[in-house]
Amino acid sequence: MKRLSKSQNRELLGIVNSLHRINHRVLSYGLIRTAVLGLAIVAMLVGAFTHSTSAQANNTPHLTLVLPQDQTFDAVIQENYPGLASQDNYTNIKPYLVILENNTELAATAYDIEWTVVLADQSLRYQDYRYFYQSLTPAGYSKILHKGEMRLLSPVFSLSPQEYVEQSAYVGSLAPHDLISFSNINTAYALMDGALFEDGRFTGSNRQMLLEQIQSSETAQHDESVIILDKLNAGESLGELLSFLDLQTKKFSIPTGSLRSQHYQYAMAREAETLRSIAIAKTGGLDAVRKRAQLLQAQLPRAVRRITE
Repeated sequence: MKRLSKSQNRELLGIVNSLHRINHRVLSYGLIRTAVLGLAIVAMLVGAFTHSTSAQANNTPHLTLVLPQDQTFDAVIQENYPGLASQDNYTNIKPYLVILENNTELAATAYDIEWTVVLADQSLRYQDYRYFYQSLTPAGYSKILHKGEMRLLSPVFSLSPQEYVEQSAYVGSLAPHDLISFSNINTAYALMDGALFEDGRFTGSNRQMLLEQIQSSETAQHDESVIILDKLNAGESLGELLSFLDLQTKKFSIPTGSLRSQHYQYAMAREAETLRSIAIAKTGGLDAVRKRAQLLQAQLPRAVRRITE
């Protein structure tokens, strides 16, 4: 295990000291976490500064976070995000950027990066950038990370090289509101929380319960489709179906715990909301609802194996 450098030790010590001064913790969903959790983040940061070769030895796939202090960071930015480094504000925002790379042979169909952000007023915010592929994702919206692909991440935005080029063509590579948001950030740290690969292997600490969200969502979509098809086959009218979907949608609430049942109910409600939108669309109706339900019914939830190290 690699030892921390003196500068890294000083940086971590500064975080510990700031945690003692913080009275409130602001979370991405508005929840309050305890100081114990804050100190746990510090312990995770120590791990983020260290490197182990055990993952390479057993061929466990991992996504890579390239940090601003890494030697390859500037070269990757120059090659894949042309013009970004020449912007006036780049030096100021660079400490809050990371590059997410997939250097494995497998596509990553889900991933979660957890940010710990110290704001200018010394309050602490936890937020995460997550993505997981869902069945019937429209073309152009998939953020599956294939072999050799990358994304530039910050607490404010996430961009692939292609998205960067497309957006910079008409709004500039960084929108003004992005730069304003950065002005409120004192320090930001990114940690890889979990990743699911196309062969079904899941790696990472899963602190943000990405694995539960994936499994619950896929199971809920399948189960909801079975219910809807039964109703359609029984001859229910559009009005009757909408009344049922309205009731399902009312269960919509963001999960606040690790219970899989919470994630399942949340996913059921979201799928009901999607089906309701399809049912009332001008080009939708019962036939469109039936088509989606049939496709989802045919796709059983993926078998996932969590790899612990």
